Amino acid sequence: FLQDWISTGIHETNEIMAQLRRGFRSEVFAHNAFMYEKERMYIDVSSTRSAWSEVDEFLQSTSCGVCLVNAQSGAGKSSFLAKLASTYQQKESQAVYTRFCGTTPLTSTSKDVLISLIEELKESEVDEEAEENEMEKMKNGTLKEVRDSLFRTLSTKNDKSIIIVIDALDKLKDGSIPFWLVPSFETVFPAGVHVVASFIPDVTNTEHVEKYFSSHTQQRESMDTASAKLLQVTLPVLDTLQDKEMIIRHHLLRSDFPRKADEIELPAIATPLHLTLAALHAVFPIHLNGETQAGESVMNLVLLFFQKLEVYHGEVLVRKAFQYLNIAKEGLAAIEWEDLLSLDEEVKSSLFGGAQKDHATPPRLPGYVIQHILRSLEGLIQTSGREGYALYRWFHRQFWEGAAEKYRADADALRTFASYFSSKSTPEFGVKQEVEVGGKYNVRRGVELFPACFSLCADHADMSELEDWACSISDIYLVCHCKVWSGVVSQLSSLPNIESLRKEGGRKRAVYDVYRLLLSSGNEMEGCESVASMCRWVEQKKVLPSSCTVLTSDDLN
Repeated sequence: FLQDWISTGIHETNEIMAQLRRGFRSEVFAHNAFMYEKERMYIDVSSTRSAWSEVDEFLQSTSCGVCLVNAQSGAGKSSFLAKLASTYQQKESQAVYTRFCGTTPLTSTSKDVLISLIEELKESEVDEEAEENEMEKMKNGTLKEVRDSLFRTLSTKNDKSIIIVIDALDKLKDGSIPFWLVPSFETVFPAGVHVVASFIPDVTNTEHVEKYFSSHTQQRESMDTASAKLLQVTLPVLDTLQDKEMIIRHHLLRSDFPRKADEIELPAIATPLHLTLAALHAVFPIHLNGETQAGESVMNLVLLFFQKLEVYHGEVLVRKAFQYLNIAKEGLAAIEWEDLLSLDEEVKSSLFGGAQKDHATPPRLPGYVIQHILRSLEGLIQTSGREGYALYRWFHRQFWEGAAEKYRADADALRTFASYFSSKSTPEFGVKQEVEVGGKYNVRRGVELFPACFSLCADHADMSELEDWACSISDIYLVCHCKVWSGVVSQLSSLPNIESLRKEGGRKRAVYDVYRLLLSSGNEMEGCESVASMCRWVEQKKVLPSSCTVLTSDDLN
């Protein structure tokens, strides 16, 4: 075991160093970090060995093609694909590219995923200016055009065979029909390329992919030549006692309060997540009156776990902590989580208001408070890197959906969140979320501030924070710099009164002006190197109408 552990660590370190030497973007690091974390959750059980053998044989014995891995939520698709990608990364003859959908802002739509893959495939190209021009063109193009560009790029990569692993198509905003997994019908699938993708069958329809391979197989057979292959694999539920006990024991060995596996009621048919929750409830130090787990669904077990957390850590603390986690788009660093809870008067009142009425309230929560919560969530929270931070977010879809439903962000939480990431409010000894931090533009502010301002407007009819954001030239630049401006445009366009804001004047008009500015010029503004250069570009190109009430030449200067 120790030898395997050391060997894995050496491989991961070498891979990271190789990426540093090649100058890979942070997007690649984020997906590889998620892959390594998910790989550790993979448990080799007999129920999935047949599926593993099928995929492994497909990758080694066919010249090219697509492998579709489907299973219900919680069946272990992500850990299965993470283990597969990590295994093939260690082979010198393979180049592996991973995208775990929904883990970063650049994997929220199909187009985002394809563009980021093309950028990674072209990392080593010498003509950077030509590459930038092509990227710019693709961002303005349709999804079909970007798909065609990807497969043209893949057809030129002949030095190594390529494996592209795309997990959780169902998490994409437009992932219901992933026609882009294959080229157009008149185009031959590139040799030496394999695409492995996972999805939930009730959410994603792969009929187009199946038709592509059916059509090309008939053509190739008539020409008596080898054809690209389609493999469809279903990850089974766990129905053998040995597999269930193996997964339960795996989780119990990591627990501070292990119990015997035979004391846990095992469901007749279960997914790995179901068994993880069974083990989690068995070792949790809180047991509720009338609690029953036998026959409960995964979602009910998740909600039961949230109840136990509220009893163990306090209802207000857990509720507000999860509200802030739900608001965050990329997740929260531990220090950011502490800062937000330290700014929340309801949290401070619940923790310090009762027992210390005669004493001053501490300026911020002690660091061990959030660490205590994280300890209870071990194995359920993933970490991803961003600008030197380790960001926490939910691992499993059921936890994200359960928390989103149970802990909907109230207006006060959204105001606190927006106030913190706009640097209006910072607790003592906290991180001040300025536009620039440490000589670099603050990506965290660029990614997190607008969505909170928008939610406050859309869900609670409070436009004040959104107006403040729209009147800030620096924040407009940040969404361009962070390449999330297209998401801003998409959300603003969903406001039912966006066009009527044009007639409002004042700060409300600024929201409309920014929407039109990003819609028409977001691509160009993304290429600006600083707030000042963006202002000069906007002023020179005269892209703002003269009727603007807030964003005027004086503001830009």
